[in-house]
Amino acid sequence: MTDDSILTRFDFLAQSGELLRGPRQENYGDAIVNISRFAVMMSVVVNTQVTPIQAALTLVSLKLSRLASPTISLASAVDSIVDAIAYLAIAGEFLAVATPKSSEVNDGGG
Repeated sequence: MTDDSILTRFDFLAQSGELLRGPRQENYGDAIVNISRFAVMMSVVVNTQVTPIQAALTLVSLKLSRLASPTISLASAVDSIVDAIAYLAIAGEFLAVATPKSSEVNDGGG
Protein backbone atom coordinates (compact mmCIF):
# COMPACT_ATOMS: atom_id res chain seq x y z
CA MET A 1 0.00 0.00 0.00
CA THR A 2 1.20 3.56 -0.61
CA ASP A 3 2.28 5.89 2.17
CA ASP A 4 -1.00 7.82 2.12
CA SER A 5 -3.06 4.58 2.45
CA ILE A 6 -4.66 4.87 -0.97
CA LEU A 7 -4.87 1.50 -2.64
CA THR A 8 -3.48 1.43 -6.16
CA ARG A 9 -4.20 -1.05 -8.93
CA PHE A 10 -0.92 -2.71 -8.03
CA ASP A 11 -2.08 -3.15 -4.42
CA PHE A 12 -5.28 -4.84 -5.61
CA LEU A 13 -3.31 -7.15 -7.91
CA ALA A 14 -0.85 -7.99 -5.14
CA GLN A 15 -3.63 -8.72 -2.64
CA SER A 16 -5.37 -10.97 -5.15
CA GLY A 17 -2.13 -12.86 -5.76
CA GLU A 18 -1.59 -13.28 -2.04
CA LEU A 19 -5.15 -14.53 -1.71
CA LEU A 20 -4.60 -17.20 -4.35
CA ARG A 21 -1.28 -18.32 -2.87
CA GLY A 22 -1.87 -17.76 0.82
CA PRO A 23 -4.36 -18.71 3.52
CA ARG A 24 -7.26 -19.58 1.22
CA GLN A 25 -5.07 -21.98 -0.73
CA GLU A 26 -3.97 -23.52 2.57
CA ASN A 27 -7.53 -23.70 3.96
CA TYR A 28 -9.49 -24.74 0.88
CA GLY A 29 -6.93 -26.27 -1.48
CA ASP A 30 -6.25 -25.46 -5.10
CA ALA A 31 -8.63 -22.87 -6.61
CA ILE A 32 -8.66 -24.62 -9.99
CA VAL A 33 -9.87 -27.84 -8.37
CA ASN A 34 -12.48 -25.98 -6.33
CA ILE A 35 -13.87 -23.98 -9.25
CA SER A 36 -14.00 -27.15 -11.36
CA ARG A 37 -15.97 -28.83 -8.58
CA PHE A 38 -18.23 -25.78 -8.32
CA ALA A 39 -18.91 -25.98 -12.09
CA VAL A 40 -20.04 -29.60 -11.72
CA MET A 41 -22.33 -28.65 -8.83
CA MET A 42 -23.73 -25.67 -10.76
CA SER A 43 -24.41 -27.97 -13.71
CA VAL A 44 -26.59 -30.15 -11.50
CA VAL A 45 -28.45 -27.17 -10.03
CA VAL A 46 -29.20 -25.45 -13.35
CA ASN A 47 -29.61 -28.73 -15.28
CA THR A 48 -27.19 -27.70 -18.03
CA GLN A 49 -23.44 -28.02 -18.41
CA VAL A 50 -21.51 -25.19 -16.78
CA THR A 51 -17.84 -24.86 -17.66
CA PRO A 52 -15.22 -23.91 -15.09
CA ILE A 53 -14.78 -20.56 -16.89
CA GLN A 54 -18.51 -19.89 -16.57
CA ALA A 55 -18.40 -20.88 -12.90
CA ALA A 56 -15.51 -18.49 -12.22
CA LEU A 57 -17.32 -15.70 -14.08
CA THR A 58 -20.46 -16.40 -12.04
CA LEU A 59 -18.42 -15.74 -8.90
CA VAL A 60 -17.08 -12.53 -10.46
CA SER A 61 -20.68 -11.51 -11.10
CA LEU A 62 -21.56 -12.17 -7.47
CA LYS A 63 -18.72 -9.90 -6.35
CA LEU A 64 -19.80 -7.19 -8.82
CA SER A 65 -23.39 -7.38 -7.59
CA ARG A 66 -22.17 -6.84 -4.04
CA LEU A 67 -20.22 -3.79 -5.18
CA ALA A 68 -23.47 -2.34 -6.54
CA SER A 69 -25.01 -2.30 -3.06
CA PRO A 70 -25.55 1.27 -1.85
CA THR A 71 -24.71 0.20 1.71
CA ILE A 72 -21.41 -1.58 1.08
CA SER A 73 -18.59 -0.51 3.36
CA LEU A 74 -15.17 0.44 2.04
CA ALA A 75 -13.62 -2.67 3.61
CA SER A 76 -16.24 -4.93 2.02
CA ALA A 77 -15.82 -3.19 -1.33
CA VAL A 78 -12.06 -3.71 -1.24
CA ASP A 79 -12.59 -7.38 -0.33
CA SER A 80 -15.06 -7.86 -3.20
CA ILE A 81 -12.70 -6.21 -5.68
CA VAL A 82 -9.77 -8.37 -4.55
CA ASP A 83 -11.94 -11.51 -4.79
CA ALA A 84 -13.25 -10.54 -8.24
CA ILE A 85 -9.72 -10.03 -9.54
CA ALA A 86 -8.75 -13.44 -8.18
CA TYR A 87 -11.76 -15.10 -9.83
CA LEU A 88 -10.93 -13.36 -13.13
CA ALA A 89 -7.37 -14.69 -12.87
CA ILE A 90 -8.74 -18.19 -12.33
CA ALA A 91 -11.04 -17.79 -15.35
CA GLY A 92 -8.02 -16.63 -17.35
CA GLU A 93 -6.08 -19.71 -16.34
CA PHE A 94 -8.95 -21.96 -17.42
CA LEU A 95 -9.14 -20.06 -20.71
CA ALA A 96 -5.41 -20.38 -21.30
CA VAL A 97 -5.59 -24.13 -20.79
CA ALA A 98 -8.72 -24.54 -22.95
CA THR A 99 -7.56 -22.37 -25.85
CA PRO A 100 -5.31 -23.99 -28.44
CA LYS A 101 -2.01 -22.26 -29.05
CA SER A 102 -1.70 -20.47 -32.38
CA SER A 103 0.59 -23.19 -33.73
CA GLU A 104 -2.15 -25.76 -33.01
CA VAL A 105 -4.94 -23.82 -34.72
CA ASN A 106 -5.80 -24.82 -38.28
CA ASP A 107 -6.30 -21.55 -40.12
CA GLY A 108 -7.77 -23.36 -43.13
CA GLY A 109 -4.99 -22.12 -45.39
CA GLY A 110 -3.46 -25.25 -46.31
